[in-house]
This record gives sequence, C-alpha cells and structure tokens, in this order.
Amino acid sequence: MGAGGASGLSSMSSASRTLFALARNENIPYAHLFKNISERFRSPQAALLLAAVTAVIIAAITVGMKWSPFFQTITSE
Repeated sequence: MGAGGASGLSSMSSASRTLFALARNENIPYAHLFKNISERFRSPQAALLLAAVTAVIIAAITVGMKWSPFFQTITSE
C-alpha cells in the first residue's frame, strides 16, 4: 500500500471514530444509528459506511471536476 492509500485509510478511520464518539454522546442527529457496535466485527459499521460513502462522493466530484467533460457539461450554465 502506498502513502496515498495509508493516508486515505487513516483519514477514514479517524472520521468514523469521530462520528462514533459524537453519536455515543448524543451530539449529532440520528445518533442511534451511528453509535451501535457490530458484535461480529467489533466496530461501528454505520459510521464506517458513512465515512466511506462520503469519501467516494468527494473523490468522484474531484475527479469529475478535473477530467470529465460530461461532469462539466452537467454543471455548466
């Protein structure tokens, strides 16, 4: 795994742990969804899923803005 992969993995891990901590303390909306721990994997799966989906969306937008004429056509006025 290269430096970029390790950086992305650590970012996703810290984002999901932060989301879990905020949910555990009831400081975010829908906290009941994100504060549960999977018994099988012993990790906050909903928080991990949200962090992963957010990362994919941001990456898709970034890649689309730089290289995709289709994205530029959709977002242009």
